Amino acid sequence: MNSTVLDGCNRDRATAYRAADRFPHVMSVNPETPNDDLPPVSLGMDPDDARTAESDVASAKDSTMSHWLPSRPASIAAHEASKRANPLAIAPGERVGEFVVEKTLGRGGFGVVYLAKQTSLDRQVALKVMTKKAGTDGEGRSLARLEHDHIVQVYSEVFEPISKARLLCMQYVPGTTLSVIVHEVARFGSGGWTGADFLAVLDGLNLPQAVFDPAAMHDRDVLLGTDHVEAVCRIGEQLARALEHAHSRGVLHRDVKPANVLVNRYGRPLLADFNLAVRENDRDGSSAFGGTLAYMSPEHLDAFDPDSAAPDDAVDARSDVYSLAVVLWELSSGARPYPTPGNPMPKDELSAVLKEQALQRRTLLPQSRPRDHRLARLLERGLAPDPADRFGSAAEFAEALAGLRQQRAALRGLPPFDAITRWGWQNPVASLVLGGLLPQFLGSALQISYNAIRIVGALSPEQASLFPYIVIAYNLVAYPACLSWLLTRLMRVGRVWRALRRGDAVTDDEVDEARRRALRLPRDTAIVAMIGWLPGAILFPLSLHIGAGPLPWDTWQHFIVSFALAGLIAVTYSFFLGLGVVLRTMYLRFWSNPRRFHERAAVELAAIPDRLRTVNVLAGVIPLAGATLLVLVGPTGFISGGNYDAFRVLTASLILAGMAGYVAVGKLSRGYLEVVNACTGGQRTPKRPLSRERET
Repeated sequence: MNSTVLDGCNRDRATAYRAADRFPHVMSVNPETPNDDLPPVSLGMDPDDARTAESDVASAKDSTMSHWLPSRPASIAAHEASKRANPLAIAPGERVGEFVVEKTLGRGGFGVVYLAKQTSLDRQVALKVMTKKAGTDGEGRSLARLEHDHIVQVYSEVFEPISKARLLCMQYVPGTTLSVIVHEVARFGSGGWTGADFLAVLDGLNLPQAVFDPAAMHDRDVLLGTDHVEAVCRIGEQLARALEHAHSRGVLHRDVKPANVLVNRYGRPLLADFNLAVRENDRDGSSAFGGTLAYMSPEHLDAFDPDSAAPDDAVDARSDVYSLAVVLWELSSGARPYPTPGNPMPKDELSAVLKEQALQRRTLLPQSRPRDHRLARLLERGLAPDPADRFGSAAEFAEALAGLRQQRAALRGLPPFDAITRWGWQNPVASLVLGGLLPQFLGSALQISYNAIRIVGALSPEQASLFPYIVIAYNLVAYPACLSWLLTRLMRVGRVWRALRRGDAVTDDEVDEARRRALRLPRDTAIVAMIGWLPGAILFPLSLHIGAGPLPWDTWQHFIVSFALAGLIAVTYSFFLGLGVVLRTMYLRFWSNPRRFHERAAVELAAIPDRLRTVNVLAGVIPLAGATLLVLVGPTGFISGGNYDAFRVLTASLILAGMAGYVAVGKLSRGYLEVVNACTGGQRTPKRPLSRERET
């Protein structure tokens, strides 16, 4: 829209100028803290000019001027001369166009931000006043193109003809900067604060009251329930989405740092200060090029170095990703990943300092690593010296942060540990081996009991003497073969597992493949059990028949029943226990790139609920089917052999085993489904604080 602002000093000198289009989104400015907490290394404003401007503004604040509009032409001329000399100096109560200044909110290298009242709409706004030479004329245009919940918005941009100052009108939302919060939460230690602590810092700042915002209140409620990692990831994800929005419109920020992140009363971060923003396809060298040393990527430092031949276009969207990774590193650990020089910095030392800083970031490991190793690994990727090794875009960075937050919430949503699951979490490989062996022992106990009662007594002396040798020979072949086959599959998973535990370099593809292999381990265990058991139903009676004379048909039948019954029980429980070990102790720890965690987990775990229902049915049906077969085909042999009491005990035991198995598997399955729901985003149980075991 076009708007005409009349000079309040002299209405005969009305000057028309154009304002930027207005947008309805809420935005915020730094309410109490200076805009820059580090050396203002920008070519947009000379540091000496910035200090002079700030001194002038400070003097203006102490002014006792009660009326801005002079009544005599001489006063008007004097006032105009003063405004031209000190364009940023506006005292409380002064009127600039349709704005009445109330107080100073913050100062920086590019200008001063005031709290003002927009009289035409009777509302409070943030008014940023900048000299014409402060940076480029692009901040208003850059922001006007960006409509996002986490980017501050410009209502209008105007040019004040007397002072030659530019004015940006922005919506005012009470809050503070992230730099203030970083300083306050640092007292909790690295990784020691939670979302509730973050909000408590905000509440303790005695900020002005804000208009009630239901959507923002929801954000606060979500942040209130987060632990440290979830809170850092949530804030980082929101800022990365803001950068994604800006980058998608060709706008680079180039100065992402805590002082340029505003946080409102509800804990919602907003990206501000696009003074150094530039369109990726509009780099003609006329725009200000700078940033803040502590948050610059190596290629940004090279491009900023006046003695370097590095082109400006080396600074791209991945450079903003690097800066955001530094911000999140500092937020989590309380310290920046690399040391930076103090303030002020002599101009003749600038090039040497920039070269030293770039070298450090290319050769040294980051310092003050965040306590959570998953978060540290993710941020280290964002801090990769080579842009090609970083996240390819802010959108990809946001997805990774969201995935890690979801993964962390899933860990907290797991059922509580008992003694068994705690031991399993600490010893997942041993748990998997035991989970595969215990059902074999159960099946063997059932088969030995059945064979002793029904088969061994019916064998001839020659067959009875041959039977133990067949058992030994079969087990000497079956067990090593099956275990070797299973161990080869387990070793493929174990190699990646050990690398992750040691912190060795492993590619995302290797970790993803290991996770999928881990999910197949329960199936592999069941296949091994089936291969080990079911052939015996034929090989045992066949060996006896060939080696020690003919074997009656009913004895063949009992061999088939005993092996099939014991084998199916072993297969069913091998799969079930193996699945429990993988879900509870391994699956959530096989993630190096958590991008789209819920989405990918939903695909990988989609078949688990149906398989659990099948196992639950089999756990009850198989023993009951065995009892039914005994009743249908077995009583005569037991009675004639004088083992009727044993028949009754065995039949009753199978019935009870079926009932108990159905109930136990059903109950444990609900715990398995809690894990699935937590991983896929369908979790309904309350989140719990992570124990020390789950942190690893």
